[in-house]
Amino acid sequence: FRVLADGLRSAYAKGRSAMAAAHADPAPERFHEWRKWAKRHWYHGRLLQGIWPDLMRGRRKSLGTLSDLLGDDHDLSLFREFLRAAPQSPDEQRDAALLLRLAEKRQQRLRAQAHALGARIYAESPKAFVRRWRAYWKAP
Repeated sequence: FRVLADGLRSAYAKGRSAMAAAHADPAPERFHEWRKWAKRHWYHGRLLQGIWPDLMRGRRKSLGTLSDLLGDDHDLSLFREFLRAAPQSPDEQRDAALLLRLAEKRQQRLRAQAHALGARIYAESPKAFVRRWRAYWKAP
């Protein structure tokens, strides 16, 4: 476990920090960064699935859901950016404005879901988190 502990702690801590940064400043880049660290944490859960298969399966599923929420958020950010940049006729501008409002509302819901799930996934301090997983590793 000693070989894995530093990477596990680092990825978890960076994911936790990225979540806090996205919450403090909801720029699309912050949510995208959070997604990258959540996926890394998902890979750790996959790598260590044998320490407690049922628990790891649930954690990986939650991390997959989080990654999907953040991925959809990123897609909507790109879509909104595209709509704002595209030249449009007056009718297209009206349609684009409606699409922008709908995309923004969907992003707000996605981000609320991501924050609620992320608060559970990253509830522990990195030190406590690694200590707990070390205990699972050592359990008979």
